[in-house]
Amino acid sequence: YLILAFNFLWLRFVPAFCTVFVVLLWQVVGVTTLNDYEIKDVANLYFLVGIVFIAECAQAYIWEVALRRDFIQARVLDIERDFLKVEKETSDALLANVLPAPVIERLKSHSGVIADRFPSVTVLFADIVGFTALSTKLSPEQIV
Repeated sequence: YLILAFNFLWLRFVPAFCTVFVVLLWQVVGVTTLNDYEIKDVANLYFLVGIVFIAECAQAYIWEVALRRDFIQARVLDIERDFLKVEKETSDALLANVLPAPVIERLKSHSGVIADRFPSVTVLFADIVGFTALSTKLSPEQIV
């Protein structure tokens, strides 16, 4: 019984270890009162104690598996939460590089189309001939 108790203890099967301890205690008490029982009664008693021990080991194993599963799920959630935080920070930094702050706030607060109407605005799209070659020779400040 002691070998079983130490084998289960290193697996953190505390209930199984407690059951083995009770069995050992019961055996010590049973040996002192063996004169009152027949061998058949003692065998039945040990059989029942063995069944209880096996059931306790199974319950402890199921409990241990559930605890480990919950721990792993919590760790996975923490990792995913950290990953999402980093991705959100990257996304916010990219938006800040492309759009002005008021537009970013409107994007975050509204899910629809963002459009403004200005009655007296002209937008010009133009292709300047030779601009690419010129931009390689000038600094950004000179181009602007």
